[in-house]
Amino acid sequence: MAIPTGSGTEGLRSALFNGISDQTVALITGVRYHIYTVLSIIVHNAKAGTSGATGSVYLLGYDARASSSAQTIQLFDIPAMAQGETYVWNDKFSFYGCENDVTQSTTTVQQLNITGGGAYDIFDITVSYIDQDWT
Repeated sequence: MAIPTGSGTEGLRSALFNGISDQTVALITGVRYHIYTVLSIIVHNAKAGTSGATGSVYLLGYDARASSSAQTIQLFDIPAMAQGETYVWNDKFSFYGCENDVTQSTTTVQQLNITGGGAYDIFDITVSYIDQDWT
């Protein structure tokens, strides 16, 4: 993808998720010609299971080393939390909305995903990010 040089839009966004349990949830689903800069991910453990809530956050996207589409790129693990605890991840990073912006061989969207702990764990999640649209 070339460096954007024309007009576009930029907006501060947030996504809120209530009651996430032992499932995979797309926090941000990319759109072609968008660049997403994640500012923070806040995870609150509303109800812990027997071993404390854990989870992981990863990108589903293009692996430049292997030239492979729709690969899981692990970002970080959420440490075990007791009920009522909150984990804040505020390291900034950016990703393209679509793999076609990286390579011409695929148009697979890129996603920021989270997998939550066990069936008895309940996460409330807030994601803050900047969405730059260069269409």
